[in-house]
Amino acid sequence: MANEFDVGAFTSHIGTSGLASPNKFKVHFDFPLSLFGVTSGNTFDLMCENVDLAGRNVNSAINIEYGIRREVAYNAPAYDQLNVTFLCSQDMREKETLERWNNYIVKVNEGFDVEYYDNYTGAITVDVLDKQTLKPTYRVTYNEAYPKVINSVPFNHSSTNQTVKVTAMFTYAYYTTPTSRDTRNADPITGSGGIEDQISRGTI
Repeated sequence: MANEFDVGAFTSHIGTSGLASPNKFKVHFDFPLSLFGVTSGNTFDLMCENVDLAGRNVNSAINIEYGIRREVAYNAPAYDQLNVTFLCSQDMREKETLERWNNYIVKVNEGFDVEYYDNYTGAITVDVLDKQTLKPTYRVTYNEAYPKVINSVPFNHSSTNQTVKVTAMFTYAYYTTPTSRDTRNADPITGSGGIEDQISRGTI
């Protein structure tokens, strides 16, 4: 039968392509330059213990004009929030970094003034790594990201030989992957001028 499951082909595919491992990844944060004076922090990247590959949902509506009801897509997709967990150094610098970024958005010590959007958003890049070579095999970039929520950090005297962790929920405008880059109206050689390039330059 044409649709019969081929165990040999499946085994061969796994042997050739391998399987992705959830503990082989790296994360890079591009901070708002106006906040920290630098756009990245290597130690902050290294202390990231857990990160999601966030999903997205196409907005849709039921078309009930006549006959069979069909759910029809419309407008831009909705993106899931991004949850990131950090191991905390003894001086809690990771939590302090998140708090500085979060407080920069709405300055609680300066009359609750809200900062300009472009000044407090950054980018987060997640690379999935090959298990053998540790080279990136897949990349997701979360654009216009910022820490919306910093979760509470529990402490108790009964915890021994454990590490303090802090989790933050980042919101972002959209994410891009190697297959989602929109090249409409782009230069066929350089790729510049497409939708994504126009967004990055603020022309749309």
